[in-house]
Amino acid sequence: MRRSACLAFALALPALPAQAQGPAAASTQPAAETAGARELLYHLDWGPVALGEFRVRHEPGDAGALTIEARSRGLASMLFDFSLTEATRREADGGRLFTITGEFGDRDYDRLVDWTPGQAPEVTHRAGAPDEELTPVPQALLPRSVDPAAAVLAVLDQIEAGKGCAGEWAIYDGVRMTALTVRDEGLDQIEADRDWTYAGPARRCRLGMERLGGYPVDDERETSEADFDRVLWIAQMDGRPTPVRLQVSWPLGYATGRIDLR
Repeated sequence: MRRSACLAFALALPALPAQAQGPAAASTQPAAETAGARELLYHLDWGPVALGEFRVRHEPGDAGALTIEARSRGLASMLFDFSLTEATRREADGGRLFTITGEFGDRDYDRLVDWTPGQAPEVTHRAGAPDEELTPVPQALLPRSVDPAAAVLAVLDQIEAGKGCAGEWAIYDGVRMTALTVRDEGLDQIEADRDWTYAGPARRCRLGMERLGGYPVDDERETSEADFDRVLWIAQMDGRPTPVRLQVSWPLGYATGRIDLR
């Protein structure tokens, strides 16, 4: 559940100091405050049980950036403790720089993926890659792949341009590639099931995922991607599209991510 829920939540939307993240991650951090930048807080829960906290920093514009800081909370801290930071930044030449750093259990992650327009991305700094045999990544898809956080920016840009949230992306994090399909289900009305979260009109977007490569060959999971149902709601807040809720359902229950407006 952790991988699916956290990936989906990242697509909808961790804070280590730059010096603690290593040189790869530090290179994506803004040198100064960016005009229009905003910081958002989300909580991920499994019913009444806290699983994680996500802090998001969004810098809009053509050279925009998105940083997502994820930390386990409550029961998750005992079962699968994690602290991860994903960051993406658009470059002036049209390229992108993506980093993922942190810890999951006893494994450390530190990876930088650099996209040059029209070329396959280059993994220039990497640690914590799976040591088991992996399925092959489709090489032909690499030049037009995007990182998880860049897909978030693409969806928000589309909605801001009045084009809805529908689209297809090949998501690549330097190891795994996943096909993301987003279906726009129109406007919806969501209720505040917590007194600190959003209620009101929101665009309903259904997320579909398919593993393309970079996953363990000997996968012993009892559930497949088809067993998961993922719905994301994006609302207009302060005149800008903002993810406000995510629900990930699977045979054992569901997890819900909510924006914290306190």
